[in-house]
Amino acid sequence: MSDFLMADHRSIITIRPVSEAARQWLDENVVAEPWQWLGGALCVDPRCARDLVDEITAAGFEILPWSVASPHAARGCMGRGPIRGKSRSRRR
Repeated sequence: MSDFLMADHRSIITIRPVSEAARQWLDENVVAEPWQWLGGALCVDPRCARDLVDEITAAGFEILPWSVASPHAARGCMGRGPIRGKSRSRRR
């Protein structure tokens, strides 16, 4: 069983602690405001998510994609390079 489930929603990354140890680790190591929690998942800016994922895995926890919540869960944030936004310029 995984400790965390993570989904990439493009503008936000959600990291849901599944185990009690994972929830306790987040409480002790991450400063978050109440509005950053949605449905039991911590909502993180994609620019900060990579550092948080690195810290979580360094602490020995396992993170799996939360593919049910987002079709993008397995892309970008699950060990396939840094999370990057795609900039597109539009011309009118």
